[in-house]
Amino acid sequence: QTSKRKQEVREKKKTLKISIKEAGAASVMTGAGDAYVVPYALALNANNAQIGYLTSLAGLIGPSSQIIGSRLMYKYSRKRLVTSAVFLHALMWVVFLLLGLLYWKGFLAGENVAMIFIILYCAYALFGSLGGPAWFSLMGDLVDAKERGKYFGKRNKIAGIVNIIVTLAAAFILDYTKNYNLVIFGFIIIFGFAAIGRFVS
Repeated sequence: QTSKRKQEVREKKKTLKISIKEAGAASVMTGAGDAYVVPYALALNANNAQIGYLTSLAGLIGPSSQIIGSRLMYKYSRKRLVTSAVFLHALMWVVFLLLGLLYWKGFLAGENVAMIFIILYCAYALFGSLGGPAWFSLMGDLVDAKERGKYFGKRNKIAGIVNIIVTLAAAFILDYTKNYNLVIFGFIIIFGFAAIGRFVS
């Protein structure tokens, strides 16, 4: 029994270390992707109304999907729910950059491409929040109540540092490509990094 308990403690510590690395990888997505969603929509010629739809619909769908996610925990394992939702979330960045590639090559044009992006971003918001309740539940089991402040403080600090660095690097890439009238290509590059970061996380 003692040996089993020690093994559980080792596994928990290993999992918590991995979670900190995961936060860093997820911050790559945040810095290279989430921070530039509205500028990307503008680059796709979205108008003011479409920008409003983009932010408001995603803001509504995200929290609403958490209600669905909390109910799904009673039907599926939390681990399966989290990994499935995050995989689909990461996949949306690939879809976003493919949309930009089609627009850049002239296969898509006009306001339609912006509307397509809005619809896709709503799906992104859905997948991004769907696994949230299961993730919080898992982390609640893993991190002791008295250690939560210290642990999440460290986790958030690392995530914040990575986020700042990546956000600045992405801004440099966009600024550089804009000088050559290739800003859409710049978005394709940074969204590629966002996809990689999310797949890793």
